[in-house]
Amino acid sequence: MLVKNIGNAVLIVVAAIFLVLGLITLPLPLPTGIPLIVLASILLVLVSKKVRNLLRRYRQRHPSLNRSIESSKSYLPTAVQAKLSETDPE
Repeated sequence: MLVKNIGNAVLIVVAAIFLVLGLITLPLPLPTGIPLIVLASILLVLVSKKVRNLLRRYRQRHPSLNRSIESSKSYLPTAVQAKLSETDPE
């Protein structure tokens, strides 16, 4: 159990670093900001039940985001697809 908690903590720290780097590089002409933010979001969804619940509520309020997530789900790894399915508002 301790190893899993340490692994989750490491993933959260990595996600936070990606998120900060993504926000810093967002205004730059190279398209690195958005992929880093998306990667950080995916890592947080994989690790945190609280983030999954937040995403579920956000998807309920924003159908266009929900459609975008549903259409891009098939391009993601199976583990990510399963966690995103947990955030399905229906």
